[in-house]
Amino acid sequence: MFTSDAVVDTSDDGGGTTRSASESLEMLRTSIESVATVHHGHMPEIELTSATTGRAVWATEDRLWWSEGAASSHMHGYGHYHDTHEKTSAGWQITSMTLGRLKREFDRAGQMKSKSTTATNYPVPDPVQRPR
Repeated sequence: MFTSDAVVDTSDDGGGTTRSASESLEMLRTSIESVATVHHGHMPEIELTSATTGRAVWATEDRLWWSEGAASSHMHGYGHYHDTHEKTSAGWQITSMTLGRLKREFDRAGQMKSKSTTATNYPVPDPVQRPR
């Protein structure tokens, strides 16, 4: 799915930036290994930038549930993934992925609190041009 040197940027979500698939997997294990999650990607806007490269924007919605005693018990998030892709001998693979959050809602001690974020930490590609 990812190239071995894929860059994954989750800094807009409080994470960091990783520079390899193995580093990205380790970051995921460390941050959400014991968290129950549901993660959806919707309505991709995909643009082929050449015969072997492309980029995509995916609307995302996710829900996370932490175990009892954690600072938060539940988070409901909304945002976008901005990906770049390359066609390799293994097929189409992700070369970079950036998560930008529009909104996160946290449930702390039974009270839902909303945190909207301004999506400024990731580049917004030109709109996909559709044939008419």
